[in-house]
Formats: sequence, C-alpha cells, structure tokens
Amino acid sequence: MKRLLIANRGEIVIRIAQTAAELGYSTIAIHPEDDALSQHVVSADESVLISGTGAQAYLDIEGIIKAARDSQADMIHPGHPLMHSATDLILEAHRSKLKQGAVMVDPNDDGLEPKILFMVDHTVREMGANSKVASRRLQFV
Repeated sequence: MKRLLIANRGEIVIRIAQTAAELGYSTIAIHPEDDALSQHVVSADESVLISGTGAQAYLDIEGIIKAARDSQADMIHPGHPLMHSATDLILEAHRSKLKQGAVMVDPNDDGLEPKILFMVDHTVREMGANSKVASRRLQFV
C-alpha cells in the first residue's frame, strides 16, 4: 500500500501530502476544474479531476469514491480532523471503498506500526417496505 488519496482541499492537503511523502507514500489530490491550479493539487504527486465546482465538489462522496477507484488509491485520507471522530460519516462516505479493501488513515497516529481496528455493525431492521433501523450496536475490536 503506497497510494494515498487525500479527500479535501487547501492547506491541510499540502501538510498531509508532505508527511505522506516523507513516509514514502505517493499522494493523490482531488480537484474540480476550477481548482486545477491550486497549491494542494500541485503539491501532490498526481491529481484526479472530480465533477462540480468550488468547495461543494469536495462533498460529493460518490465522486470521491470514483476518484479513489480510478486512481487505484490504496488508502483514503479524509483530510479533516473532525472526520476522525465521526465514524458514521466516514463509513457512510467510504463504505464501498472500504469493502474493496481500502484502509482509512489516522492522521493523529504518530506510530510507525500498523494497527487494525475492526468495526462490527449489529443492525436490526423492521420488516416491510420502509426497512427502518430498529436497533443498532457498534463494536470495535
């Protein structure tokens, strides 16, 4: 695993890309057409064009997943510290890529040893067309 897609824009991407390069990772920036010449795009090893314009383009989860797939990224960095604490948002945003074997990166982990965190999602759904979630429990192993 050596290809890291950074799913954000601006200064945070530049800092993540610098750190990743120091650790020997190839970095991939995403950008809409109107950000093509932005510093975060230039600072990455390669870039992938995503649809949309401005900041809204970076909120298109399906576009980010497609960019990760098209660029053959091994890892996706959410690019924002608040995403670290929002497990449901991360899973919702990257579930299909994670199911393909991608690895989420913790930017706050200073260690060099790989760590694995498994999340077991126990969900009970109601019967019927709505299929609402009646109960949900998450376990981390």
